[in-house]
Amino acid sequence: MPLLTPALPPPARPSGLSLRGFIVASVLTLVAAFAPAGAALAEKGLPKPYVSPSLDAVLLPITAEVRKEFKLGKKAAGVVVVSVDPGGIGELYGLEPGEVITELNDKVIRRPVDIDSMIRYGLNDDNNYFFFDGTWKNRKKKTIVYLTSDDYTKPVAIEDVSKWRAYNTGGTKSKGKRGKGYRGDDGYYYAGGGFYYYDFCDSYYDDFYEVYDYTLVYVDQVIITEVYITSISSDDAVFWYDDSATGYDWGYDDYYISEVDEYVYSDEFYAEYESTEVYYEDQAYDPETGLSFEEAEAYGYMEADPEGYVDEASEYVDDGSGYVEDGSGNDEQEYPAYDETYEEPVAEEYYEAPVAEEYYEEPVAEEYHEEPVYDGGGECYYDEEGSYIC
Repeated sequence: MPLLTPALPPPARPSGLSLRGFIVASVLTLVAAFAPAGAALAEKGLPKPYVSPSLDAVLLPITAEVRKEFKLGKKAAGVVVVSVDPGGIGELYGLEPGEVITELNDKVIRRPVDIDSMIRYGLNDDNNYFFFDGTWKNRKKKTIVYLTSDDYTKPVAIEDVSKWRAYNTGGTKSKGKRGKGYRGDDGYYYAGGGFYYYDFCDSYYDDFYEVYDYTLVYVDQVIITEVYITSISSDDAVFWYDDSATGYDWGYDDYYISEVDEYVYSDEFYAEYESTEVYYEDQAYDPETGLSFEEAEAYGYMEADPEGYVDEASEYVDDGSGYVEDGSGNDEQEYPAYDETYEEPVAEEYYEAPVAEEYYEEPVAEEYHEEPVYDGGGECYYDEEGSYIC
C-alpha cells in the first residue's frame, strides 16, 4: 500500500532544518510522487486507521460515512475514538470508544494527526496540560490530560491493537464478533451492516503499521517549520496549515479532507456544536447516542437496521403466545415474554426475642465467728456461747 499521495518535488533544504530532517523529507516526497492519488480511490469507505502515540488510541476523522457507522449526531466533528489501549493514556483519562474529540486547546481539529502534532509542539514548548472538548453520546464532554515527553515517545505495541477496548455497533456483547465488513478493491474499508472492530483491524492490518510509523516522522519534522508555528500561534478557530508549504505531505487525508473542511467551516456545524439542546429518551431514536428520529431516517436506520433498532411507526401485535409478528409477512419471530406481575419480595423482618433480665441478689454479710480459745489444761474449751467448759 502507498504511503503518500502525490506532493511537491523534493524540497530545497529550509533554513534551520537539520540535514537528517532534509533527507527524510526528500525521501518521503519521492515516495509520494509514485503513489496513486487517494482522492480517486474511494467514494464512501472508512478512512485508514490512525494510532495516536499521545493518547494510545485508534482515531478516525469524522466523515459522512464515519458519522453514519458510529451513529454520530450533527454536533460531531473532528475525530472519533475507535479504541483505547487498556491502561494507556486515553483510558487513564476517561476517553471512551465512540466519543468525539472536536477541539484541542480551543482549536477545532480537522484530522487525527493534528492532535499529535499539537501535543508534540506543546511538549517541546514545556506545556504539559491539554484541554479536549467534544461529545460523548452527543452530549458535550471536556477532558484535561496531563502528558510528558516520555508519554509521547514511548512505543505503542501495534501488534496488540486488535485487542484494545473498542467500539462495536452491537455494543460490548459484539466484542470479537465478525460482521459483514470488507476491504474494497479501492483499498478502503466498508462496514457492510455495522462496524465491527475485529473486521476493521483485520482489513487494515498492514496500514496500522504504515500510518503509525509515518506519523512519528511527519510530526517531528512538520512542527519545526515556520508555516506550522505561524498556524498554531494564530487565533484561528480551526487548526489548519498548508502541508505543501511545509515541504511535507500528510497524504492519508486527501480523499476526505475537502468534505471535512466544508463542514467544520459551516454555520450549520457551529450552530449545532454551540447548542445546549439535549435529546431525551422519549425524543430520541437511539437514547444511547441521542440521534433524533430525523437523523436516524436520514442515515437509513429507520428502514431495516440489522442491529435491532425499531421503527416506532411499525405496528406490532402481541397475541400473548410469546411470539410477535414483525409486519413483514415473514414467520413470527420469537419474542421474550415479559412478566408484568413480578413484585419485588419484601424483606422478612428479623424478630429477636427479648433477653430476660438477670436478677441481682445482694450479697449476705458474713457472720463473725470466733474460734474457742484453748488454755492447755485438760479438755476444757469455750462453747459457741462463750461459756468456759471443763
